[in-house]
Amino acid sequence: LFASLVRITILTAICLAALGPPTWAAANLLERLQDEELDQTIRLRVGRSKVMRTSFPIQRISVANPDVADIVLISDREVYINGIASGVTNISLWGKKRFSSAKVVVEPDISILKEKLFKVLPKEKIAVEAAGDTVVLSGEVSGPVAQETALALAVPFVEGKKEKVVNLLHVGGVQQVMVAV
Repeated sequence: LFASLVRITILTAICLAALGPPTWAAANLLERLQDEELDQTIRLRVGRSKVMRTSFPIQRISVANPDVADIVLISDREVYINGIASGVTNISLWGKKRFSSAKVVVEPDISILKEKLFKVLPKEKIAVEAAGDTVVLSGEVSGPVAQETALALAVPFVEGKKEKVVNLLHVGGVQQVMVAV
């Protein structure tokens, strides 16, 4: 019995020695989890806001591009993030021996544009999507006048820059061409 107990103890010691200390990758993962450096993306619309909570008391905050988003520390564990203009920025939060960061993506608020398009062009089948700092119009309209109207309504939602409106509208219906012979 004593001999088999000694063999088991020796085998256990050999197995533990073969495993060795924790690997660098495991230690790095543990540090990343502790520092909350996992990829976070916060999506906002212009003029909208969110509250970000952390698991640690915040001592310092920073925003990379204050023209895109504004941040306000509202408690020792909460940050208020407000979307100011379309674009992408990064926020960083430091605590005592802790760190967290997040990418903030601010897109145009297209809800009002959708309402206006439905009100002005109720019979048209127009879909609206935000893609970064651009607005994409897609679907089918009855004619070129409806298409131009939809485009004109979208321009103010991209800071007046017509090139930031992507026109994927299809003009449907019967189109006639007059040919002189």
